[in-house]
Formats: sequence, structure tokens, C-alpha cells
Amino acid sequence: MNLSWNLRSRFIGRTAGVLVLGLVQLAVLQVADCSAGIGLAEWSIETPGKNRIAHSDQFPDQGVCLHQPAAADGVLDDRAVCVAHIEWWMYSGSYVVGKAKNGFFIFDERSKTVKYFDSQANLEAGMKQANIEKPLTTRFTPQDGWNIGVGLVMIDLYKQLMKDLDAGSGEAEKLSPAEREAQKQAIKPLLQSMQAQVAKTTDKLKAEKAEAENVEQAGDGAAER
Repeated sequence: MNLSWNLRSRFIGRTAGVLVLGLVQLAVLQVADCSAGIGLAEWSIETPGKNRIAHSDQFPDQGVCLHQPAAADGVLDDRAVCVAHIEWWMYSGSYVVGKAKNGFFIFDERSKTVKYFDSQANLEAGMKQANIEKPLTTRFTPQDGWNIGVGLVMIDLYKQLMKDLDAGSGEAEKLSPAEREAQKQAIKPLLQSMQAQVAKTTDKLKAEKAEAENVEQAGDGAAER
């Protein structure tokens, strides 16, 4: 979705310093427009077991939470939340292991049950008792959720701004080549920084996909036996 230069010109000045502030505001406008009513801080990631970890306006008091998918009738409320206020999480087989407000936890994606532990040592003991191997993915954090839900949109916005400046169309026609170049130089480090940040999460997602495939293969093998 592209923003017209008329809209952009409300925020973007003719100096690089003003442009940086304008881009932040434009990113907010872009996300708000694309999300069709979804809050700017909202995001959702599917787990290998087809549950979801999300920060959603549907659960305003649950923070980042692990919840079951919506029921057949589409209803999704606090009853679907299995773990609330999550700080970080990892995947291992059919389990989600992490830390939340109520303590360290192990969530069984098959039975939808959760066990809490008051220390890292007790968590590791609980994992050993449940025959859970060391998680194959690195830790995911709420920042990773934001990277996918918002960061990718901002990258698209920055790229579109660069194209418009290169083309010199719309309001850009009023800018001199030097002014357009100055604005491009202001956008470039923002784009590179956002791309690097999002890449960290996409690498984790690749590991998650591999873990999901392992879970599926293990399930198929058990069914054959």
C-alpha cells in the first residue's frame, strides 16, 4: 500500500533531520492503514503445534500470551489463553518452554496443559522428567513478534520512499537533486538497520519451521508404529 506524496509532505520536511521524524510518523500511519483496525502493537506467531503466541487487543489484560486457535464459531476470548505475560519462549518437540509472569513454564501443545516452575533449575528438572530434549530453537521474545508484525511493513515503506525519491515524482519534483539525495541518505541507514533487525527473527523462524517438520515427522512415525 503506497502513501501519496501529498500525505507524506504533511510530515516530511526538506531536511534530513525532519525527514527522520517524518518517517517514524509515516510508519505508524502505514501500519494503522494496513491493519484495518488492528492495534499498532499487535502481532501473532503460530507455534509448531498450531497454537499461537500473540500480543493482541483481543486479550488486553494478558500481555504477550500463548493461546489456542479460535473455536469453530470464531469466538476467541480469555478462556483460550494458556499462558499469559510471556517474557521469552522456545520450542522443543511438542512443547513450548519459556518464562512468564507466573514463572518458568512448560506447555504441552497436544494436551494444552501447562506446568509452572519457580526457578531455571526446576524448569530443567521438569524438562528432564518429561523427557524433553534441549530446545532446538533459540529464544523468541516480544521483539521478534514486533519485527514480523510491524518491521516488515516499515521496510516496505522505506523502500517505497527510496523509489519515489529516485523517480522524482509528485512532491519530489519540487526537490533539487541534492535535496533528494540528502533524504535518500537519511532513509538508507534506517532501512539497513530495520532489515538487520528483522533478519534475526526470520533466521529464528527458519529454525522454528525445521522444528515443526520434526514434530510432524515424529507424529507420523508414531502413527505408523
